[in-house]
Amino acid sequence: ADLVSLTDAQVKAISTRNIAQMESGDLAVLTATQLAALSTAQVRAIETADIGGIAANRLYGLDSAQMAALSTAQLAALASDQLQALTDTQLQALSVSQLASLSTDDLNTLTGTQLAAIETDDIAAAIDAAQSRMPGASRADALRHLVLAGAEHVLDTASARRSLVRRH
Repeated sequence: ADLVSLTDAQVKAISTRNIAQMESGDLAVLTATQLAALSTAQVRAIETADIGGIAANRLYGLDSAQMAALSTAQLAALASDQLQALTDTQLQALSVSQLASLSTDDLNTLTGTQLAAIETDDIAAAIDAAQSRMPGASRADALRHLVLAGAEHVLDTASARRSLVRRH
């Protein structure tokens, strides 16, 4: 079937198995409206190797829930032009682990406006503090360092709690 001619209802009816079988060329023809019609399960079913096929100028069709549904591997597989096409709202929907999956090069690809979108006052202060301890580090490098350190802390805390539970 010609994917471009599918209605929203028809796109929603595509099984996750069939979504996973789509090649990057198939994804390239989907419109922003069709992307918006995908369920979060369908978004997660897109093969990491094929997600780069989605046209950057159509990614705006993905809403916050769909962005949150992306695996870290899918997000890390996005090309520079795709990352630059993400809206502030889409970036704000990303979790800490999703942000941590972005390489320094990926973070450096983001515009100042995009970085500002994921910076709250607390995050901005933390980045400033990290930069003061990392001479020459960009804000993107400092942000990545903070995200990774935070993820490590969460994992260490969870591991310590499991150890305490086992002892009692």
